[in-house]
Amino acid sequence: MEIFLFFLPIIYFFFIILAPYFIILGGLKILNIQGISSSKIIGYVIIYVILFFLVEKFFNPLVGLGTESNRLISYFTNNLIYLAINFLLLKYYFQLSGKKLWHFFLYLIIAGLIFSALVSLPAILSF
Repeated sequence: MEIFLFFLPIIYFFFIILAPYFIILGGLKILNIQGISSSKIIGYVIIYVILFFLVEKFFNPLVGLGTESNRLISYFTNNLIYLAINFLLLKYYFQLSGKKLWHFFLYLIIAGLIFSALVSLPAILSF
C-alpha cells in the first residue's frame, strides 16, 4: 500500500500532462492541422498547467470571500482568464489563425465540457 501511495503523485502528474497531450493531438488530427510538433504540444501543456496553478493560487481564495455576487464575479473572471490564456497560446504559440484557430478553440472547449461532465458524473449519480 505504501508503494502505491508513493507512486500516486507521480501517476497523477503524468496523467495531468498526458491527458491534455492526447486531447490536443486528437484535435489536431481531427481538424487536419499539420506542422505542430509533439514537443510544441508538450510545451503548451506544461505552460498551461503552470499558468493554471498560478491563476488558481491568486484567484481561488477570492471565490470563497464575500457575497454570492462576488463569488460569481470571481468565478467568471477566473474562467475568462483561462479562456484568454488558452486563446493567446493557440494563436501565438501554435501560430494558428483564421478558421483553424476557431475550430480548434471550439474543439478544446467542447472537450473540456465533456471531461468536466465525466468528472462530476459520480457526484451527480451519488445524489
